[in-house]
Amino acid sequence: MADAPPASPKAGEAYHRLMDAYLEGHWDDAAGVMAASNRELLAVPVSEQPKVAYIRQSMAECQPAWWARCKTGESFVFTPNVWGHAIPVTFEPAAKNPVQLHFSRGKVLVTLMWPATMAENPVAKVRGFLPADLFHLNAWTTLGMAEALVGIPLQAQTNLTPAAQVLLGQYLDFRSNLTGVYYATPKARRWGLWLCMAMYVGENAGVQVRSAREAIAVAFMSEVAANPTRYPSIPLPKKLPDVDTEEKLAWELRLWIEKHSWTLVEDKLLRDVMAACAKANGRQAHLKGQVTLANGLVIDLDPAKDQPLRRQRDQWFKSKLDAAVQKP
Repeated sequence: MADAPPASPKAGEAYHRLMDAYLEGHWDDAAGVMAASNRELLAVPVSEQPKVAYIRQSMAECQPAWWARCKTGESFVFTPNVWGHAIPVTFEPAAKNPVQLHFSRGKVLVTLMWPATMAENPVAKVRGFLPADLFHLNAWTTLGMAEALVGIPLQAQTNLTPAAQVLLGQYLDFRSNLTGVYYATPKARRWGLWLCMAMYVGENAGVQVRSAREAIAVAFMSEVAANPTRYPSIPLPKKLPDVDTEEKLAWELRLWIEKHSWTLVEDKLLRDVMAACAKANGRQAHLKGQVTLANGLVIDLDPAKDQPLRRQRDQWFKSKLDAAVQKP
């Protein structure tokens, strides 16, 4: 899908308004453009039609019909589709926890809760992210937690040893955040990836779910490092040290992602990477305690056990970055 603008002035105006609204996460505006300018969008050149179709498909998947009710603050029952699984849930703003499971006569009853409106986050605000971005990411992260929990048998969630409880928490954190990054708006996706790369900051060294979130950062960084020509908007550093290469790359890209966006084509490619990561790391990731990426990189969900694996990833990242610099 090329980035050339449509030739027709009216089609071009509608196309660019749709593109800007979609990438900036103003999806109500994007829906308005599609409704009011459908004729103009149909006049977009054939080469650009896949982009328009993708935006329609993505918004239908990530902000479906029930979405508007999630922001009303009222209780209701709905059935979201998360990673291909239809999960009947009750949205209850007064619930004590974001995800509550009740088992009755062999059935799982799921209750969800998230704030109907997100308060300003000073860290996010400084970096240009709005409450609407945080809301989108938070809602889908919660839905991801529900999907992961429903997929785990009851006996595997009860009477756990302390170590098993920690492992379960790490796995659930990985799946929930991966879900948020995949289903979020492009701008909210950037915020989700920023949060995952922030796990490399020293103050997060003792966080139990550190590796769970770093696994998502590695999925992003390894895709860009291995395929730099696919992501011309994302600059790779010219030189990184042999030691702590992964951590330094996370720092560099985290700083860039704060203020910069990418194209629709790049965003779609990154969504595809997250979908592949989710498909490859379902319940088996919980059982093994490890996340395995398509390129063979492995992340242990236990930060202490991940250290030798991180050294291997450092070597991998260094080789890919050196190769990218050497290319003309």
